[in-house]
Amino acid sequence: MHYKVIASRIRELKKIFNQVDDDGNGYITLDEARQALQEERNLSQDEIENLLRLFDADGNGTLEFDEFVKLWNARFAE
Repeated sequence: MHYKVIASRIRELKKIFNQVDDDGNGYITLDEARQALQEERNLSQDEIENLLRLFDADGNGTLEFDEFVKLWNARFAE
């Protein structure tokens, strides 16, 4: 049963990730994050840049799905 809950949560987060990843290239850019987070979470540009930098584990300036999951769980999980 626990695996079903985890799988369901991953599908939910993947759906959110894909909505933010406007061009469907498999990662979220600063512009995509800015657009989504300013609209949905009312965060400033500085806050968004800091979050991206904090959770961008590989330092490439984008968020891949695993990095997005960590950000979401740390900052937005209800």
